[in-house]
Amino acid sequence: MRGRVEGNRFTINGPQQKRSSNFKNNLNNTYFKEALVRFLCEHWNQDHMSPYFGDRTVLVNYEKCFKFEVIDNKVVRTVEEDLLCSEHLEAESKIMFHVCELNFDAHVTIRCSDKDIIVIMLGNMHSIIHNLHFDSHRTWK
Repeated sequence: MRGRVEGNRFTINGPQQKRSSNFKNNLNNTYFKEALVRFLCEHWNQDHMSPYFGDRTVLVNYEKCFKFEVIDNKVVRTVEEDLLCSEHLEAESKIMFHVCELNFDAHVTIRCSDKDIIVIMLGNMHSIIHNLHFDSHRTWK
């Protein structure tokens, strides 16, 4: 993961676990980020999470590429072997890999505060065949 500041080992035991007062600071801790992704991959795989997904398909690429979707009001998590991109280490590269590999009609929205993704996206425009919307919550100078 990018910005590797090792930090203290971190474990997330469940959704009721007390959170740190400085969540943004935790995101600098590699162990916290890895624990958060592992937790989300398990927690989202429960049927009571189906309203949060709605009709969206969500891909999470960490160790495996998990695809989350709702079928008959049940959350279905599958492993998408074709979308596993272990050779791409940076999140921006993985995002563009997924966008370029889509084999179904989709509206893709990428929200980020990092300029790198714009450069990667522009360099791969020839491979993008689906509707793409880019949004940033930051004003760049």
